[in-house]
This record gives sequence, C-alpha cells and structure tokens, in this order.
Amino acid sequence: MLATNPDPDARTGSLLIGGRLIPILQEGANPTQKFADIPATHPFFPYINLLKTRGITSGCSSTQYCPDRPITRGEFAVLVTRALLGDNFPASDPAIQRYLDVAPSSAFSRYINKLSELAVATGCGDGNFCPGDTISRSEAARLLVRARFGEAGRGPDSLAPSAPQYSTTAYFTDVPHDSSFSFVQKLRDLGVTSGCSVTQFCPDKAITRGEAAVFIVRALLTPVGD
Repeated sequence: MLATNPDPDARTGSLLIGGRLIPILQEGANPTQKFADIPATHPFFPYINLLKTRGITSGCSSTQYCPDRPITRGEFAVLVTRALLGDNFPASDPAIQRYLDVAPSSAFSRYINKLSELAVATGCGDGNFCPGDTISRSEAARLLVRARFGEAGRGPDSLAPSAPQYSTTAYFTDVPHDSSFSFVQKLRDLGVTSGCSVTQFCPDKAITRGEAAVFIVRALLTPVGD
C-alpha cells in the first residue's frame, strides 16, 4: 500500500505488473485549484495542477487552462521543453533560424529551436515547423518518445536502428506500420496512453490541451524503467 502523499500536489511513480508498466499519479493532500476551468472533479485535475506547479504551463490565460481546446505545435513544444529543461535553459545560437516560419521574435522560437538543437523536433516539412497548426496524437507520440529517450529515440523512422525497443505486436488497429508505428507502440509500452478506445489510437486526431497534460506527465515526469 502506498503511503499517504503529504504534499499539496500530486507525485508520480510507476509499477511493473506482468511485464507492463503502469504509471501512478498519487494526488496530494488538500490540493488547490490552479485554474478556474479545472475544478478538483475534472479528470485531468492532478496532471494540469502538476504542470502548473512545476512551471511547465501558465494556462491559456491568467485564470484558465482550456483543457478541451486542441493544442498547437508551438504550445506543445513549450510544454515539452519546459518538462525536459525547465525555463532557464541556454538559448540556441540566435544566428541560426532553424525553421522558415519561426522568426526569432516569435514567443515560441527559443523552445522550438532548443528542441531542434536537441534533435527532438523535426518540423512539418519544407523547412517549416507550423507552430500554429494543431498537433496530432501520432505526432505527439513521436516527439515525446524522442524527448524521453534522447539519442535512442531519434531514429528517422520506425525501422531506424537508433529507435528504442518496442513491442512489435500492434496494440491498435488504426496505426499502420509507417514512420509513427514504433513511437505509438513505445508510448503504449510505457503506459502513457491506452488509446482513444480499447482498440484504437486515433493517430490523426488533434490532441487537446488536457490530453497533452496527461501525456507530458506520464512520458516525461514519471520515473519508469525503460
């Protein structure tokens, strides 16, 4: 039995049961509501609260998080970078504009450029990052696995020898054996996702800000055996 969490905010951990990793998030004692639209009864309450406490998110406004709104690629890049490095990381070389559509003056540039420097982000094609576009569930899976595993997760495709080991028997019926397959499989191996249904992952569906909070906490803030 887990000991009571005396802290006000949730804490994370994981269990290995029957060869499968199960992320654990234990809510704290008397947690405070961080955003007006995320009451304690909200299913993502502890995840979003944890992101706020750790300085990973400031919400969609000073008082709200907007959990049901699709998250953009730029916003997701901010969350991933802060989860990895905090917010006081060394800036990338300002003389290098890594993406044609991410100007140095952009609020997202330091985060996107850092992920590119770390070989975590690969853009959306044609030299662009598309920071204002929504990010799909399969794109999020790719970015999170690469962020978690560093060099081991930076293979250019699912067959790359540098990709981390993953279960080869498909978990989901709607994820083809394309360049995203290994990343979605690894995300399931880690217990980060159970899909959008029992048999499907919905790889092309835009991920919401609430779902992003869960993915970030489970993939990057939860200690697991890799």
